[in-house]
Amino acid sequence: ADCASCEVVMEETLELSLFSPSQAARVGGRCPSDNAVPTPKEDVLALQVTGTTSDAVLGCGTLTTRLDAGSLDGGDCSQCQGCYVRYQLAGQRQ
Repeated sequence: ADCASCEVVMEETLELSLFSPSQAARVGGRCPSDNAVPTPKEDVLALQVTGTTSDAVLGCGTLTTRLDAGSLDGGDCSQCQGCYVRYQLAGQRQ
């Protein structure tokens, strides 16, 4: 295949976990390596959502960008190698 005749096709996937104040406190205010949100218990309250707002104070996740070869004119780009780029995300409510 002639990869020079192929276009770059980009697809992005965002995976995000939102933490309530008590869930964020349980993980020490830092994103766990697996972005897992602590299960609500007596001293850990679930995220509260009211209308279009929430009490989230911490957001953790990954943004994955996939770059592949694609053809706008129907050509064969199946032999052209793509790649993934992965970003770890962390943010605190200001």
